[in-house]
Amino acid sequence: MFVVRAIVALALLIASCLVAMSDEPLLGARHSFHGSAHDWQLHDTGELALTVFRDQSQTPIASYDLTGCLFCAGEEDNCEHDGVAEIKLGAESTEPILAVTCHVGAHSQRLDILAPWRNDKRAIFTIYGAYYVTHTISPGGIAFESDVRAGDGTFEQRHGRWP
Repeated sequence: MFVVRAIVALALLIASCLVAMSDEPLLGARHSFHGSAHDWQLHDTGELALTVFRDQSQTPIASYDLTGCLFCAGEEDNCEHDGVAEIKLGAESTEPILAVTCHVGAHSQRLDILAPWRNDKRAIFTIYGAYYVTHTISPGGIAFESDVRAGDGTFEQRHGRWP
């Protein structure tokens, strides 16, 4: 009996580590913000949406329409950057902030910054890339890079930081 319990516990631990390391969001699963009592959930009832909850409540404090957002996995088409990631604005911050990167349209990518305490319906920052958006989360914010089509048909790289 002890061996069976140990195997089950090990399997649950491995599964939780895999989910925690994954940037690709799982539809319908509640994901917790590290260091706070907030959760977020991605759901699709005809339209893709992301909802934020406080203290295991069933009543959302924010809901975001992500219509047109497609998440993919793998190394092609910059899919490895699609997903949802938490942003910490400081060591003591418990403000729930998410960076959502997804594909939109035929080839473009979009990065949305969602901050429920600042705006509970719309992203507070959005940037599009003609083909890609990449980002690096660091203490205090996020650094991003994207491409934009120039007037002559070539592509230029944009670099920036939020906030």
